[in-house]
Amino acid sequence: MSRIKRFALAMAFVGTGAFTVSAALAAPNSGEALYSQYCAMCHGKDGKGAMPGTTDLGQANGPLSQSDTVVIERTLKGYKTMPAMDGQISRSQAQEILAYMRKAFNVPAGNSQK
Repeated sequence: MSRIKRFALAMAFVGTGAFTVSAALAAPNSGEALYSQYCAMCHGKDGKGAMPGTTDLGQANGPLSQSDTVVIERTLKGYKTMPAMDGQISRSQAQEILAYMRKAFNVPAGNSQK
């Protein structure tokens, strides 16, 4: 195993627990790796919320039930208690994260613009 992979595996066990082994081995700009780096601390690796008051991303009528456009804008500009991620991630990275969340939490895109 290469030094980089060993380091990534070690870091996966040292951090907050939000960074998973599979994310450590994923491509650095994959949705899973980006979610682990920027989102899992608050939303949890399972999307159910790691902090009090954080919305369960897997809810049928939850945040991911909105259209892609709405979710990406809220991710970049912030929404309610969620801080803006613009300046930390790009729009294309937000799209990668959204694609990962939809698949991982089994929530298809909705049409709501709320």
